[in-house]
Amino acid sequence: MSVLRALSKRLGNWLARTSRFDGRILVASFVGLYLLIIGLAAWGGVATQAWKVFGVGSMKPAFADARVVTVGWENYRRGFNPLYLNPGDSGANVLNYPRIWLLPSCFGWGERHTVWVACSAAAAYFLMVLLVAGPLTRGEAFVWTLLLCAPAAMLAVERGNNDLVVFTVLVLGLLLLQRHRLTAYGLLLLAALLKLYPVVALVAVIREQKYRALVVLGSLAFIFVSYIFLTLSDIVQISSCTPRPTFWAYGCMTFADKISESLRFRGHHIGVWPRALAMLAVVAVSVVAIRSGRRIRQQNRDTSFSLDGFRAGAAVYLGTFLIGNNWIYRLIFLLLAIPQLLAWIKKDKERQFISAVCVVCLLGTMWSPLLLLKAWPLRFIIMPPVEVANWTLFGGLIVLFYASLPSWVVEFLPFRLSTQESRNAQARTVMSSTMHP
Repeated sequence: MSVLRALSKRLGNWLARTSRFDGRILVASFVGLYLLIIGLAAWGGVATQAWKVFGVGSMKPAFADARVVTVGWENYRRGFNPLYLNPGDSGANVLNYPRIWLLPSCFGWGERHTVWVACSAAAAYFLMVLLVAGPLTRGEAFVWTLLLCAPAAMLAVERGNNDLVVFTVLVLGLLLLQRHRLTAYGLLLLAALLKLYPVVALVAVIREQKYRALVVLGSLAFIFVSYIFLTLSDIVQISSCTPRPTFWAYGCMTFADKISESLRFRGHHIGVWPRALAMLAVVAVSVVAIRSGRRIRQQNRDTSFSLDGFRAGAAVYLGTFLIGNNWIYRLIFLLLAIPQLLAWIKKDKERQFISAVCVVCLLGTMWSPLLLLKAWPLRFIIMPPVEVANWTLFGGLIVLFYASLPSWVVEFLPFRLSTQESRNAQARTVMSSTMHP
């Protein structure tokens, strides 16, 4: 353990080394080169093969997820309900997104605009990522390049998935929290209405003082619950037609489902025991992580963008992990947490090691599709380490999330600080502010 902590300290020193130029130039250059290669391959008719070289499972026609939406716009104007019937020339699936995604149909857009829509969403996503990252050192630029070029992140681009749009909306909301809070919370709510699961990102409200936060959160929750009630039949239909991935996924149930599928394939059936064990694992990991978070908690009054982004990104990961099964491209929301994680690795001795573990596990998970695609027969050997990385990331983020909660939030939780722990936390806060003014 001491060796790992020494390595995390060296990583922090490497990330903190200053450079003469903004590292985002390097990030943009490598990502641009990646996309140029894919673009040239598409022009030559070999885009599918090019994506697979980089570990991204490609589909035909291009931008399959975006095509479901654009075909839905056409069918909605024709009088169909795309949530139940969404016929198209490319064999698009039914629309498994909330009905709010049909609003652009009034502009006359359709399947012929798929490439334009998907490329615009991807461009907005990359622009938001560069804004989230902020000025970078060369070491930080290396980490960001690995994250953005990872197969999990690029899968969202290849599919033209609307999580790119949701990511953009969330970032805009978080950026505006510093100055225009009403608009900011409106955008965070919009992200929740677009895909439902981003509702957990409303946890960014805890940056406010206690009573203001409760009023704002209560108001937003009332609007969201009303939306759920009014569209409940649509949500049931969406849930019934949404595929539950296993091998290209993360979540608390992925490993249990892999075991169940493997046993069923061999003629065995063991019922719900794998899923029940997975739920017990969630409880056990959460309890241990929260207790660890208590030990490194500080009296945190920070309201920076990086901390807001960490809370929102970590909440989305933790919330979706508990859902059970999620397509791996949804890991792009953890990019919101990277600036704060890198800052802790560089400056915070208490959180340095856990933050470094989280970043390494995230990189391993996001690059795992490359191994799965290249060595598919060995997938049952590759998957256990990937699952360990997923669960370690889950536990590590709980530790850091709990440790960064404002004091008034901890008062509502069953795991409270004792008087002595509270004094220790205050002492650590004073020491930290002295060391890093």
